[in-house]
Amino acid sequence: AGYIGSVSDTDAIQIEADGDIVFSQDVAISGTLAATGVVTANAGVVVDNFTLDGTTLALSSGDMTLDVAGDIVLDADGAQVRFKDAGTERFTFNLDATPELDVAGGHFTIHQTTSDADILFTGNDGGSAITALTLDMSAAGAATFNSTIAATPTSTTLIKNSSGTTLKTIFGIAST
Repeated sequence: AGYIGSVSDTDAIQIEADGDIVFSQDVAISGTLAATGVVTANAGVVVDNFTLDGTTLALSSGDMTLDVAGDIVLDADGAQVRFKDAGTERFTFNLDATPELDVAGGHFTIHQTTSDADILFTGNDGGSAITALTLDMSAAGAATFNSTIAATPTSTTLIKNSSGTTLKTIFGIAST
């Protein structure tokens, strides 16, 4: 091993037997550092206000934008993608054989921002693409079901029409 230094820091630069170079002080580079191999930084990497350390990419201030020419792919071997707000979990997408969305923290709103554009619930019925439910936003959210509506029977099941009139179904016999 060899050293390059000064009177106040005799081992400022150490050249090890395997060719590695070790700096005992901070290194400032005013130009471009072009690394053709792997850069290892075991204490993290800071670029502007981003810090990458271990499995965490942190932004110290402002918004973060992911802008890619192709798709953004999230591939979670743990079968969950979690969204948090200030450390509190709000949404969890469970990606196993029976995918589901778990929501925490109050009401869950699906908001259609395009004027008069419908909200569709679609699926696969025996190999055929179907629209199971259409919420017609140009008609104040009128619901159109592709097939039957099933409800758990009770002694009295109440359904109200758009004018507020209650249709009362008692043991399958309808009356108003």
